[in-house]
Amino acid sequence: ERGGAGAIVGSVNGVPIVVERTVFYATAEVDGTASEIGASRPATQWLLGPATSRPDADAAVLLNTSASEARVSLTLLRTDGAARRPRELADLRIPAGARLRVPLGELTGGRAYSVLVRSDAPVVAERFSYSSGAGDVASLMGIPLD
Repeated sequence: ERGGAGAIVGSVNGVPIVVERTVFYATAEVDGTASEIGASRPATQWLLGPATSRPDADAAVLLNTSASEARVSLTLLRTDGAARRPRELADLRIPAGARLRVPLGELTGGRAYSVLVRSDAPVVAERFSYSSGAGDVASLMGIPLD
């Protein structure tokens, strides 16, 4: 699902800065606030932890920061060590400068999985989930692995 917005923010004089995003949700499906620090850099491998413990809605959000198309694959990691590589998460294509939201909820079945993201071009990876039972909305920036 392409769309949404991503932003790359940089200091014009070389002084390090911290960038944070806050989103307020008030829809029939999602109600709450999520705030997250931005990524420090793009990478070709990311680890996305679970953002909520029992999500009703769960997605990986990927931003291609490169000047060419990125080919991305996601692997679901369970606490028992078993990895799942569903076809729906393999060889995803993200145009240069575009953002892709990858729904995970049907594949995770409301369980807390971690996600390993691998890309052939630099991307930024984030996780979004919502748990209506707990009234919990969360976004979680991934951890770059390279």
